[in-house]
Amino acid sequence: MNDSKTNIILETDIGNDIDDVLALMMLHTLSSQGYCNLLGVSINKSNIYSAIFTDIINTFYGRSEIPVGVIDDGFCAYDGKFMRPIIDAMAGGCCKYPRNPESPACYYDSANLLRKLLAESEDESVSIVSIGLLTNLARLLVSGPDGYSELNGLELFRRKVKLVSCMGGNFTQEALATADSSFAEFNIVEDVQSAKYFIRNCPSEIVFSGWEIGTRILYPVESILNDFKWADSHPGAEAYKIFKPMPYDRPLWDLTSALYAVFPDIYFGLSGRGVVDVNEDGVTTFKESAYGRHRYLILLEDSVDVLKELFVKLCSQRIHSYNL
Repeated sequence: MNDSKTNIILETDIGNDIDDVLALMMLHTLSSQGYCNLLGVSINKSNIYSAIFTDIINTFYGRSEIPVGVIDDGFCAYDGKFMRPIIDAMAGGCCKYPRNPESPACYYDSANLLRKLLAESEDESVSIVSIGLLTNLARLLVSGPDGYSELNGLELFRRKVKLVSCMGGNFTQEALATADSSFAEFNIVEDVQSAKYFIRNCPSEIVFSGWEIGTRILYPVESILNDFKWADSHPGAEAYKIFKPMPYDRPLWDLTSALYAVFPDIYFGLSGRGVVDVNEDGVTTFKESAYGRHRYLILLEDSVDVLKELFVKLCSQRIHSYNL
């Protein structure tokens, strides 16, 4: 393992929206290009098909060994629109999209997987990309010592995690000024209590990518139609076609947090330091403080087209070992 790479744990509610899928695809490309190590994928959506679908994407990219965690008593238990059609697809009497042959028996409980991956990592070496609910991360903080580490969850997190890059909240000036419930963002409001607890108690730096960032960067449908022809059938591109009636361009909320974790000093501006809080309606507020551990991304006016082009390139990158 190249220690100069960014070590990434992906926390995702994959299955709710298609941008989680694109973010995972992008991280595989960045792993292949040598920019990051994808240590594991922890599902914060309470649905076993999310883990199986993730396994399919990992296997497609040649990384079926990446461990997958799943939560069985959380939120968002619904299947969503694209997971089952991809999982159940058949070709020639076999599964059209292969997966780890030991799944789902090989999946971890998400909180246990987080403890395992952190315990095995060097101190201050892990960036967590959170693109879903904060249920698992809140549970990690309150976890006790176990066979993976003698440290409790808070101390394990403090020792191992250097950054949480979190897609969540709304940091527009209007949202911050009014804190009206209409500005509650999905990843926060779906499990408000976990969001409140984790954000308040996380010992590491959190950089938020608010709703307002990804909503301005749209994945072009032309890419889905034209840039994946190198594959007979790409599970991510096919999932995109199933998620909504075609044609459509989809906002890329989750990809912004994944990109920031790997390239924190290149593509985005940052707010000053401060403290983010979550009210009972799931609305994020921000109070400036020189000692705060929280910041949020600022989209540079001339970067929208640059980011869209970059995201398309990274998501649609051909797998050189792919057998046509």
